[in-house]
Amino acid sequence: MDISLLPQVEDTPLGDLFTAAESKTMPETSLRTITSELAKAVATVTTDEPMARHTTFRIGGPADVFALAQTTDQLVHAVNLCREFEVPFFLLGAGSNILVSDQGIRGVVIRNRSTEFSLGDESTHERRIWVDSGYPMPKFAVDISKYGLTGCEFLQSIPGTIGGGARQNVRFRNAAQFDRYEGLRETGKTDRCLGEFVTDVQIIGGRGERRILTGHEYRFTYTGIGVSGFEEDALIITRLGLKLQRSSVAAVRERLQQYRAWRARRAAMFANTEVAQPEDEFTGTRARQPAGATAGCVFFNVPNEHNHPTGRLIDLCGLKGRRIGNAEISPAHANYIVNLGQARATDVRALMDLTKEKVLSRFGVELVEEIRFVGAW
Repeated sequence: MDISLLPQVEDTPLGDLFTAAESKTMPETSLRTITSELAKAVATVTTDEPMARHTTFRIGGPADVFALAQTTDQLVHAVNLCREFEVPFFLLGAGSNILVSDQGIRGVVIRNRSTEFSLGDESTHERRIWVDSGYPMPKFAVDISKYGLTGCEFLQSIPGTIGGGARQNVRFRNAAQFDRYEGLRETGKTDRCLGEFVTDVQIIGGRGERRILTGHEYRFTYTGIGVSGFEEDALIITRLGLKLQRSSVAAVRERLQQYRAWRARRAAMFANTEVAQPEDEFTGTRARQPAGATAGCVFFNVPNEHNHPTGRLIDLCGLKGRRIGNAEISPAHANYIVNLGQARATDVRALMDLTKEKVLSRFGVELVEEIRFVGAW
């Protein structure tokens, strides 16, 4: 995932045995049983919960059952109950990076709100941290600053949970221009990604046990994390182990302030989409990030002979401002689709299909969706 323009991050359509998108109907007896069992295991359980309330797109029909897990124990229990009763489930984080069907989600949606972290071993230069997968990335960046630990300041600018961020290996382009993290300068890299700090990944194993994966059992790529022996949709992360460098509280807070100031400048830039914008110091681009209800960048940046980012390809097709229903390709940044108020999932998907068709026709480039389709399509 390329977060040079700070798209929303997160959500991971995680399932096991079944996926919620594949099942069209759930037997009433199964729903009653799983609802009753989940009520004993998690903080809150509701039925027919509108998913538009829980996604950054503000789009999505009802989930049959919606369970709020506030600890990793509750999360593991909820997942194992769904497996035991063979009920399809979907693990929801911050609700970004997904498009939920207008028909909603059959089975169970488990909202991951596990938000604890603990300090581990330390040395002269480094310290280890364990953090729950439901921890919001912006909050995590601020909270660890109190301990003078550096490296993850860039997460302050990325909406989403750290578990979802790990699954997609969230990154910030050209962070080295303003981030003084020594490790980045030494490598000669310009980008910052979450995967470079992860040392251990705790998951729910096939028998419901918590299992810790070490370095040789997983790998981070441009688009996410791969784990040997696990299909992507069957991988459920409960906690992450990270190793961060020691610094001073003052230095880390200064870097956080740099990211805050950068984000404020970009917000001011995007407020006027009619005026040509100056080149951005962090990313070296003039692209804009729109306001409003979006799910983040719609398509990945894919290599192409024109060396254009995806937003530029879409722009050159004359699609900025194109609308279907109440969904619009943003005039500010063509790789964003905005819900203007009452957009339906079918409106957004139709715009995505149109965009793929136009870009393929003009440039011969096949766009790849970064947004995931969830639910009964």
